[in-house]
Amino acid sequence: MEIVFTLFGGGLYNRGVRNKPQKSLIDYILSSLIPFTKENLVLATNPRKFFWEIDRIQREYSTSKETVHSTISRAKREGYLKEVELNQQKTFSLTPKGKLKIAEYLSAENSKAWDGKWRILLFDIPEKDRYKRDVLRHKIKELGFKQHQLSAWICPFDYTEELEYLVNKLDLEQHVQYFIGDSIKGEDDLRKKFSLH
Repeated sequence: MEIVFTLFGGGLYNRGVRNKPQKSLIDYILSSLIPFTKENLVLATNPRKFFWEIDRIQREYSTSKETVHSTISRAKREGYLKEVELNQQKTFSLTPKGKLKIAEYLSAENSKAWDGKWRILLFDIPEKDRYKRDVLRHKIKELGFKQHQLSAWICPFDYTEELEYLVNKLDLEQHVQYFIGDSIKGEDDLRKKFSLH
């Protein structure tokens, strides 16, 4: 199961339980690439404050004085970032793996845009793959999925790429189904549950 630890950065959790971590330098930088997150807004409106926060994270949580440049290089090397060209300039974009790494920080993005569709994830994973099942459940909760029935989870936001990447890396394709629909029974209650207006 080494791939699971490589995928999410060593030591995902112990027996399915993980304390919420302090945001690392790499998580802070990755979060700044998500529109409307706190980090993204600070970077856009107050770059000096953004870099002050980087300095604080380096002082409090890093074992070495890691630079932004080396952190970005590591994020590219580990598959969290990719270079893209935008308006004839090179910039960075999060990969599905990168979005999964910072899934628990994506709520600000979610609250901004809903396309009116519902995503339903069904899975039936055998007990022998319990660890994989726990990892999948943990990550979809971070993405914002809520349990609708025993092995049925629902979310209004589009994480198709992230889910495909996750299911593929965990080798669970034969145990997972994913549906996208325009309406669902009990939609009013679900809108309230997800704070959709």
